[in-house]
Amino acid sequence: MDKNLLNLKSDLKDKKQMVLFLGAGVNYSPNKALLWNDIISRFIQEALPLLEMPIEDVTYLQRALDPMNTADIQLQLQGNSEFLPETKVAVVKQLLGNTYIPLLQNIIYSQCNSEVLKDACEQYVKSNSNIKDTPFYTLFSVAELIIRNNNIKAVVTYNYDNFLCEAIKLLQKHKDYFDAGIERVNEKEFYPIDAYSGWMDNPFNETSFLIYHIHGYIQPLDAFIPNERNKIVMSLDEFYDSAKDVYSWQTATQIHFLSHYACLFIGASLSDMTMQRVLNYANLQYNRENVYYLTFEGNAIQTLKNMFHEENHLCVIATDSFENIYKELLNKKI
Repeated sequence: MDKNLLNLKSDLKDKKQMVLFLGAGVNYSPNKALLWNDIISRFIQEALPLLEMPIEDVTYLQRALDPMNTADIQLQLQGNSEFLPETKVAVVKQLLGNTYIPLLQNIIYSQCNSEVLKDACEQYVKSNSNIKDTPFYTLFSVAELIIRNNNIKAVVTYNYDNFLCEAIKLLQKHKDYFDAGIERVNEKEFYPIDAYSGWMDNPFNETSFLIYHIHGYIQPLDAFIPNERNKIVMSLDEFYDSAKDVYSWQTATQIHFLSHYACLFIGASLSDMTMQRVLNYANLQYNRENVYYLTFEGNAIQTLKNMFHEENHLCVIATDSFENIYKELLNKKI
């Protein structure tokens, strides 16, 4: 077994205080388009027709800038070399104006909502988490990991949705799925909360488990209340504004956890500018605890990336089977 995976299992068993850092990959589910490239693709297709250009030019740009376009690889490579993902979103934001956030909200919650997650939870529990094609398999595996390990003290997420919070609450209702003595099955003793700027709800208390939305939070379609303090970070200008505020709670929260806790990155490519910035600021070599990074093993490019991350003090766990990793961490049969 991978040395870093053994150490991670040992840290969980030894009740090391741990924080999870979650990227868009946590929301992967068959037949859903919720990953970073999926969202940018939808943005491109919706926004570029608003350009005052001939239709053939608009079509050309859609083919070049759409990250999901596999039919025109050379054209797409040219588009990606000219426009970073954050720059593409900045263009979209400028074109869409006030409809930018509502479109993002629709992309997210038209594909996944409380009913979709409820059905997915039933399938997950019924399969005993043994079927990798179970809808939102990774999301519920992470939720189960949190419920089973009370040494996981918080979550830092770069996602905008409430899916993890809902997944935890749904799994808690299946008390007979868990062994006796699992404290966090009791929702009165363990209550997940989505925390973000402009959060207006009941105060936190000793039962609260905070899911920090570093890039902002998008509420469900039936509960959307605009709040000026809740800034979304997705386009290039938003990343720049976020980086300038060195005293923000978002930056302080990430650096604090990365400097003093055992941490685990799941579903993250580490290409996000915020992740790169805080990993650099945190000076991980001074953290006595391990910072783990769960990622793919693959071709030479991926191997080189993993070597680079190891040199920068991350404990890389590379795999071609994430479901086997989750089963290891949850002590399930493989």
